[in-house]
Amino acid sequence: MKIALNTRQILLVIVISGALAATAAAQGTMGSPPGGTTGSPGLNDYTVNGFTPGSRSCQFIVTPAAPTPIVLNIDTVAGLPVMIVINLGCPCKECHIPFAATGCVLPLLDCGLSNHAFELWPPCSTIVLIAVADAFGNATINATVPTSIFFSTQAAVLGPPCDLGNPVLTQAYNVYVPPF
Repeated sequence: MKIALNTRQILLVIVISGALAATAAAQGTMGSPPGGTTGSPGLNDYTVNGFTPGSRSCQFIVTPAAPTPIVLNIDTVAGLPVMIVINLGCPCKECHIPFAATGCVLPLLDCGLSNHAFELWPPCSTIVLIAVADAFGNATINATVPTSIFFSTQAAVLGPPCDLGNPVLTQAYNVYVPPF
């Protein structure tokens, strides 16, 4: 499968091969009420094609039929690096691995005393993208997906000042691109 990326915005791409997990329906995560990480504009707000800014993790997004452009955007602090993780074929799972609470103002998770969690479900074939937020605080990756695909995705903002330089995770999404 080919995915075309706008390379002007990407600093590093890492592809990690692994066994594809069962479909999201088999994992039992589809349709569950989101209770994970919340995106906060100007800090850790992740959107896919502009959908669901400020949402909680594990929202399900269906894009137009393939081939389709995919726009991944993190609204954060200007100049900060971000890491975007894409899990091919595996669903998001809210509150999967809670991190220590960040010093940034974010709502608490429904699953404990933290306010952000790693919410992707391994093992999957994984793509990791590194980018830097522009002067307006947007770290944006543009890609074209030429075929039907299901993936989950989450990002981390690396070094926001409100948390003394520690990573702050964004909300995660389940994304389905249907066949043409």
